[in-house]
Amino acid sequence: MSDIIKKDGIQKIQYKMKELRELNLNLNKDIDDMVEKNIREEKLMVEKAIKNYNIKMEKVLKDSKVKEKLDKKYNCEVKIRNLMNNIQTSLREAIKVINSDLTIDDKEKKKKKKKKKIESLQQRIEDAILSDEEKNIKALLEKFIGDNINFKMVKI
Repeated sequence: MSDIIKKDGIQKIQYKMKELRELNLNLNKDIDDMVEKNIREEKLMVEKAIKNYNIKMEKVLKDSKVKEKLDKKYNCEVKIRNLMNNIQTSLREAIKVINSDLTIDDKEKKKKKKKKKIESLQQRIEDAILSDEEKNIKALLEKFIGDNINFKMVKI
């Protein structure tokens, strides 16, 4: 039987592990204390700078010109959300039309044609609403995650 498996071997391991854990904890505490002691002034300077930054930020945000811009930005975002909701509603309606218009006898052909039309419509919408940067991000996501990241793939 291996020395480690024997009862006294396991007890030695237990003792050694306890000893090493305590040493590790003490070393961590010593390191933390040494670091804290040596960077105390810098830490106070950073904290003061953050406090000053926050005070300045509050003043800037209370400025009437900034408030006006924030209001315009909010209204712009509301319009974007409304436009996206309208696009989503229109897309659903278009898909319903596509699903009801096609009169092809072969079910597989019909499914493929419907899917192709829907994907084409979704692609045209994405091209219309995504910036070049957003398209690049989407392409990277598709590359690493797969093709399952369409805005919302609508079931045929």
